[in-house]
Amino acid sequence: MSRKSPPPPPAKLVAVRLPVGDTELVVFEWPETPLEKKSAGPTLSPRETAVADFLARGYQNLQIAANLGVSVHTIRHQVASILRKTGTFNRTDFAAWWHARR
Repeated sequence: MSRKSPPPPPAKLVAVRLPVGDTELVVFEWPETPLEKKSAGPTLSPRETAVADFLARGYQNLQIAANLGVSVHTIRHQVASILRKTGTFNRTDFAAWWHARR
């Protein structure tokens, strides 16, 4: 008869102090799990990173293509790849994701 190990204790909330003007805002967060600490996010190619930067600033595909000197068709495929790799659903969702990590 094998015994199961006891479940891990519940994680405690961690207080994070954020300066806001003359005051300080205290936000409570769950601590990161070891898995979350290891994952640095998706790996984007250098070209995808360049496209992602324009995408996060709200540029349209035609504007990104003109700035990078490639076709709109190429940009469309790169945007789809970026959204898939980052797990975001649309351009607005991606922009929020991108700015939260920069």
